[in-house]
Amino acid sequence: MQIKHKSFESAMNSLGVTPIDSSGKIEHSLDKPLPSNEHTVADEAKVLEESMSENPHHSSIQWESDEELCKSGLPRRDYIRMKQGKIARQNETNVRGYTFVEANSILEKFLRESVNSGFRCVKIIHGKGLNSPDGISKIKLHTQKLLTLNKFVLAYCNATPVDGGSGAKYVLLKKKR
Repeated sequence: MQIKHKSFESAMNSLGVTPIDSSGKIEHSLDKPLPSNEHTVADEAKVLEESMSENPHHSSIQWESDEELCKSGLPRRDYIRMKQGKIARQNETNVRGYTFVEANSILEKFLRESVNSGFRCVKIIHGKGLNSPDGISKIKLHTQKLLTLNKFVLAYCNATPVDGGSGAKYVLLKKKR
């Protein structure tokens, strides 16, 4: 039931307000833009292949800018406490100087054993790349990529300066079920 007040209706009309129709829907006169898809299937296949690549310098994706990760579902307070170094690290490993294959094996085993031991927060030392010819640590990039794809990792970030800064990562792990 719709009640109309003549004074209200006349006041709205004098202001140029037009009533909506009885369905309650408003029709917009603007044409909607057509969706455009600039990406092709080949582009998507290339991105997928690069993201699965074992060697990060073969990929156009720059993992160096992704020095932090927080997967959905993790409480923000836990992530902030980890970044501040307020969660005790229960285990650590060092992969400086190893090849990608060796580092991958070490990291996978380290993460699996840490989860099985019930560890919540660990530290991985990967180095800063100061002795690398281009000054970029390839193992650091590889470590970040592996952590991003690992099913046990909830979050990671650079360690605090006292624990190695950008040469190490704090990693928050899922609880063992």
